[in-house]
Amino acid sequence: MNQSRVGHFRDFLSAPLIWGAAALSLATWGCFSRGLSSAALYVYFVIIVLLSLMDFVSSVIVSLIAVGCIDFFFQTPLFDFRVQNAQDLTTLCAFLITSIVTTSLVRGLRRSGQAYRDQEAGLLELTRGSVRREPRGIARDTRRERARHAFEGRLYRSMIGQPPDPPLKLLVALVSEQGYLPRFIRRRLHLPTPIDTHDRRVLEQFIFPEYAADPRIRRVLFVGCGNYTAQYERRFFASHDYWTIEPNPKMRRYGSKQHVIAPLEQLTDHFRPEFFDLIICNAVYGWGLDSAEQCEIAFANCHTCLAPGGHLLIGWDDIPTHRPSVQLSQVASLALFDKFQFPALGSWRYVTDTPYRHIYEFYQRYEFYQRPA
Repeated sequence: MNQSRVGHFRDFLSAPLIWGAAALSLATWGCFSRGLSSAALYVYFVIIVLLSLMDFVSSVIVSLIAVGCIDFFFQTPLFDFRVQNAQDLTTLCAFLITSIVTTSLVRGLRRSGQAYRDQEAGLLELTRGSVRREPRGIARDTRRERARHAFEGRLYRSMIGQPPDPPLKLLVALVSEQGYLPRFIRRRLHLPTPIDTHDRRVLEQFIFPEYAADPRIRRVLFVGCGNYTAQYERRFFASHDYWTIEPNPKMRRYGSKQHVIAPLEQLTDHFRPEFFDLIICNAVYGWGLDSAEQCEIAFANCHTCLAPGGHLLIGWDDIPTHRPSVQLSQVASLALFDKFQFPALGSWRYVTDTPYRHIYEFYQRYEFYQRPA
């Protein structure tokens, strides 16, 4: 067995869901064999609360399993999932609601504690006079970082056209990798699904907050929609006049309240000149804007629809299989803009121990442009 398989097997055995299911099985056997039906609820509850200290999603899943065990093993008729009277149904509902509320409170306390520790670490870093800025939480949560590394590896292999991981490996990730199960469920239900990658951390922890706090930025256009961008309006630009544009009608569900179904090349057909203060064109160059003609028209339209002094952010995945036929430096319409040095990234540099280090040699790039005032 090679090191990779040993690592996946170790992650599988250390998954909170596995330990929770094992503890639930042992508690069920002990309480049922000794006829302690009333004690089972308290034992289950303690297991769920302890599990919530490790992982919220696993504790919710174990709560649902616990409800089934209570009904099947400790309520009449035994070994049957039918509920015969209202009192039993009330007991099951009360247990489930109490478990989920309690685990939610524990999760909130954990997040508050982590935020306090992050703030304390940030203050300590400032007192040391450090000029390096890193996304919060980087390299502090080993399990989270391993999950991010695995996700970025799958994403990169998909981008360059390599085959996906075998089903068994994905099944192991489903129950052992932090964040995989909720992402899987949310994607299947077509719900907003944020992703945790290095480039998204830069975008969401440095670039968006800086622009959101700038009083000169009032109207914002986000180009392109996906399940991982749906939360941007609520999270970052709730107080702004926020618009989205996307040519695929199926992506409408992930757009803003003010959404336009059209490609960026038709921007001037829908908005008057100098309408926006900020246009965010992320992961579109090379993923829709592929030809020189498309890029010329799209960025010329951005210049027309930006107010004087307005900003254009272009982010792209610099990957061989998705490199447009024209480089940004060769796009004539971008010469209408001034290059802009984004202040929040001025002293920041990538620091990563990812096994997919080669990704960051040509992965996410950001360039900033400003329409002359």
